[in-house]
Formats: sequence, structure tokens, C-alpha cells
Amino acid sequence: MIWFLLHREGVPTQQGNAATAVEALLQGGEMGNVVIISSPISDLSKVYVGDGVVQVRPQPAISLSKTQIMADGVDAAQISNLPANCSLLVDGVAVPVSGGTATLKSRVARVYSLRVEAWPALPWSATVTAKAP
Repeated sequence: MIWFLLHREGVPTQQGNAATAVEALLQGGEMGNVVIISSPISDLSKVYVGDGVVQVRPQPAISLSKTQIMADGVDAAQISNLPANCSLLVDGVAVPVSGGTATLKSRVARVYSLRVEAWPALPWSATVTAKAP
């Protein structure tokens, strides 16, 4: 039995098995590109296909200086080591990033949800709570 992985532009879509490599390629057909794998992959969200090889998605080395700030418009949390060409989302809204860093300040007491996406790295997320002074 031969295991295969279907992918589109490096993003795994599904996996399966076939009696032969030719059958695996035929099953892939128009559903995407096919890569032969040695065994099933337990979590497709943690891998990608690069240069025709299944690879583990890296964990980004993003740093958050603190998870609580004062809601005074001055105190700030620094997000650093942001990957090039990443998307930083604050409460689901894209925020511009330059030089691999971003700063979060607030005048409103609330919790902010942060998410960074930079394919093929795994998404990174955190929350920052802005507390009333």
C-alpha cells in the first residue's frame, strides 16, 4: 500500500492510499499535486509541501513584551521578531507591520486578540489586556 498527499500550492488538502504509485497519481488527478508519503500524517495543518517534499511548518519566534498594559495611551506591548511579509491581525483587523516589530497601545480597557500569519509558519496568537489606570 502506498500513501499519498494531495496539495494545492503547498497546502495539504487530503491524504489517501493506493495499491501503486500510478494509482495514487491517478487518484490525485485534477484535485491537486500529489506527493508520495511513507505513512499517514496525523495533522495536515502542521505540514506543508515545499520543493516536492512534505515539511513541518515552523513555529515563529515572535516575542511579546507583556500581556497586560495600562489603558492610558502610553503604556505599550511590543511585538517583535515578526516574519517578513506577515499579516498581523488585532481583533481580526489587519495592522501594518514594518521592520519586524509592532506596538500596541490603548486608551480603552479591554482584551485584544493578536494573530500573526506568515505562510508556511504556523499561526501565532496571543492576547493583551488593557487595564483601566
